[in-house]
Amino acid sequence: MSSIDRILEGQALDESVWLELGEFCASLQVERHWVAELVDAGVLEPRGPSPDAWSFPASALVRARATSRLVNDLVATDDSEMQLMSMLTV
Repeated sequence: MSSIDRILEGQALDESVWLELGEFCASLQVERHWVAELVDAGVLEPRGPSPDAWSFPASALVRARATSRLVNDLVATDDSEMQLMSMLTV
């Protein structure tokens, strides 16, 4: 099998599918505290009274992934600007 021959498996997710916090974090490959920060900021709205009881609609994965990309882009931009500034001040 060549490197481009792969079988991908997936599940169609819609508003009727809800993920518990652990499943949600695993799908995003993030830590629980990162999701909790998004909840605190109002980016995500879980169902349930506490993190141990939280669940999220599958559609929230799209918002969380977009947020992750934005944060990563901002961090990369900040690092690049800091490196550029340090080179200019030398």
